[in-house]
Amino acid sequence: MFSGPGVYYIINQASSTAFDLHNGVGEHIVHGWQKLDDQRNQQWRVTADPQFPDMWILRNMDTGKYLNSSIWNGNGEIRFIGNNIPAYWWLAPQPDKTTAICFPDKTDIRVADLHNGSTDNGTVIRLLPWNMGSTQKWKFEKISD
Repeated sequence: MFSGPGVYYIINQASSTAFDLHNGVGEHIVHGWQKLDDQRNQQWRVTADPQFPDMWILRNMDTGKYLNSSIWNGNGEIRFIGNNIPAYWWLAPQPDKTTAICFPDKTDIRVADLHNGSTDNGTVIRLLPWNMGSTQKWKFEKISD
């Protein structure tokens, strides 16, 4: 469960795979990947901005890139990426102690969704309308403050 600022693994409820950002060429794509202990590319520092207390910034511990989103291949699909531009996310707690990672406009509830809840390494994480499914729920496993 998300419990405030710190460093976390972000694990999908459906697949038990982690938010993973490899330092590739061009766009740095965030995928679902089997959790590997001590892999900094799967560790995310979560911080708040005092001006926006319920909005959070997520930064990858390996690459230093911020969690962001981008339209992919011009087809309107929005995927999660890492880049140098800090972005705010609304981390919405759920009754089952998971968290939805939401687009920051609370009137436009789109969330991080692991495609089909797949356990395959490299599975796409997209921004989709909230449906309360397990592919859209994430466990924040705290590593440190």
